[in-house]
Amino acid sequence: MGSHPCARRVVSHRLWDVFLSGGLLLSLLCTRSAAQIPLDGSLGVKGPLTGPHYRIPAEVGQIRGPNLFQSFGAFNVPRQWSATFTGPPTITHILGRVTGGRPSQIDGLLQSEIPGANLYLLNPSGVVFGPNATLDVSGSFHVSTADYLRLADGARFAARLSETSVLSVAPPVVFGFLGPTPAAITLQGSALGVTDGHTLSVVGGDLKIRGHFSFTDDDTPTLRAPGGRMPLASVASAGEVEFSSAKYRMVAMERLVS
Repeated sequence: MGSHPCARRVVSHRLWDVFLSGGLLLSLLCTRSAAQIPLDGSLGVKGPLTGPHYRIPAEVGQIRGPNLFQSFGAFNVPRQWSATFTGPPTITHILGRVTGGRPSQIDGLLQSEIPGANLYLLNPSGVVFGPNATLDVSGSFHVSTADYLRLADGARFAARLSETSVLSVAPPVVFGFLGPTPAAITLQGSALGVTDGHTLSVVGGDLKIRGHFSFTDDDTPTLRAPGGRMPLASVASAGEVEFSSAKYRMVAMERLVS
């Protein structure tokens, strides 16, 4: 006994709906994957990098002497994903900025394959480290919600495309804030560390360190800089945070937590 034509149409429509919804879900997943770390085009090519294990070569940024400048529309590293900076061994500083206006969500591996290079990550819209976030950087690591990095010769690498940037060979010396309420940096059960003798710095608005003890799981946030320095600066006004190998001081700021 054959099925009724209307029944066949209903089944067909339902299958088509499932197909469409499945295709839409796949499209959304692909879009999500592609949108985690897109290059904003301000320093070279524009478009998404390929995940889930992103490799960020020097060729997609700009090199000035020992400085490698990179610029992203967004910078997110989900759990079990990774973002790896690569480049020639002559690089001393990797300066990355996020210009798209949304906070960075980092819950995977952030690393550099350039021996001894220091990694700077600037996102004036905020940075959140999740409980699975890890660092693999052989130099120092600096994360900030500053509006710019000022270099020793006065050049500025601005974290907003509306501001003028000048790329130079000089080392970074200052985090600069232009407004009274810089975005927060949040550690949600994160365990971040650098290698012996290097610096791990967190410089932004409110520093939110969240976690809890339990008998079965300990996700208490930890920061480690064995034999090095670990300055934490919470900024409440416009001004600059100056740093060097010997000091870390505030200029025109209201409070400092260290």
